[in-house]
Amino acid sequence: MQVAIDNISELEKKVNIVLSTKEIDEAFDKKIDELSMQAHLEGFRQGKKRPNKNVRKRALQLRYGNSIREEVLQELMEKSFQDTVTDNKFKIIGSPDLDVKQKEKDKDVEYSVSFEIMPEIKLDDINKENFTIEKKSVVVSDSDVKFAIEKVLTDSGKFEEQEDKIEDNFIVEAEISYEVNLGKKKSDSEENTDEDNIKKYSEEMKFDLTDKDLGDYLFDPKKLLVGKKSGDEVSAEFTYPKDYFSNELANKKASVQIKIKKTGKIIPAKLDKEFYAKFGINNEEEQTEEFLNKKIKETLEKEAEKIVKNKLYADLSEELSKKYDFSVPNVIYDGELGRIKQARSSYCNVFKNNDDHVNITDDKAESEAKKASRLTVVISRFAEDNGLTYSEDNKKNLDKKIQAKLHGLVDVNEMMYYSQVSEKGFENYMNSLKDLAYNHIVLDELINKVNLVEKQVSYKDLIEKD
Repeated sequence: MQVAIDNISELEKKVNIVLSTKEIDEAFDKKIDELSMQAHLEGFRQGKKRPNKNVRKRALQLRYGNSIREEVLQELMEKSFQDTVTDNKFKIIGSPDLDVKQKEKDKDVEYSVSFEIMPEIKLDDINKENFTIEKKSVVVSDSDVKFAIEKVLTDSGKFEEQEDKIEDNFIVEAEISYEVNLGKKKSDSEENTDEDNIKKYSEEMKFDLTDKDLGDYLFDPKKLLVGKKSGDEVSAEFTYPKDYFSNELANKKASVQIKIKKTGKIIPAKLDKEFYAKFGINNEEEQTEEFLNKKIKETLEKEAEKIVKNKLYADLSEELSKKYDFSVPNVIYDGELGRIKQARSSYCNVFKNNDDHVNITDDKAESEAKKASRLTVVISRFAEDNGLTYSEDNKKNLDKKIQAKLHGLVDVNEMMYYSQVSEKGFENYMNSLKDLAYNHIVLDELINKVNLVEKQVSYKDLIEKD
């Protein structure tokens, strides 16, 4: 066997292997010997070595020689490649690409296998001396509890239609129509029609004029709507940003028309039995503001703890992806880039301004994909170094930890949605959560190794910045 390794790039390898006719013939003869003792052929008896062994071998060669040779070649190719990988300590990522160059009978067999390997990185400096992360420490105050109760009362309230002019605390239901001038240029031989140049959209929308995120829109809903009444129509013009996520819409002029259908206010719920029951307070003796404040505080503390942990995961991931700069396998990078672009197009509202986390530009998408890919490699390497990869010894333990983590990651509404869409969609959703749970398990171990500096913040600051 002859082996030659081409280094296509730092992480791309190509193994070229030549299997000689001699070793192929020897393996073929050995296989025929084994089968002659086992195979049932019409006219021959099974058993130990007998005088008719050569006859049986010739019969096997005549009847099944080609298929046996294919099986032998497959085994030799798999073994020779695996031996090469083992000898060179390659850690293959993704599916290798096989190219058989010569496979004719009575000739040397030549083939090559192209693949990517995981980069070699050292994580020795992840320790309390060299790695510091800030951790939020939250104290839930009485004002936080009051704010939360008022919000729950409002969220639990009922919409009451109003005939008065719209005020800045109204809810407005409207029909939205807009047009975008795509500015496409036509050649002399083509007709330039409005259908080619004008793109139209329409949908039903609800504007909460108390929502602080209204400022994200490319037009000002509050400025357009305050002072108007149900039945009125308003319009505005705007231009999409140059770096808008959709190349078709970027830097294009557009107009929006809003037809007001219904206006009103949310009348907050009252502190009655029904409201107390939402928090599991069914005992009438416990249905007091004092007891409710206690329950709300406990709820806020649990929520704060979850937010703090997720923020810690995010900050640690960000630091790890910045600290280690190395080439990443294309198979990981392409997967991360696809995920980011899919999220960008799936969650973007066409009315909104660019958001770093959603309407991400192509350049930033590539940058984020590289960071995410480096994090994937770091987590994989750390897991391997610390016995957190799947094996027969720790599979059950890891599965238990993942199930425990899933309890806090599953969103009931999302789970119901994906379960109704399709069986495959639900399976993909749960698998993505299992991957996230596994990452959190590894990050927990990483957190134990770094220095945490606590910073006290209020609950309100925590949720506003989160």
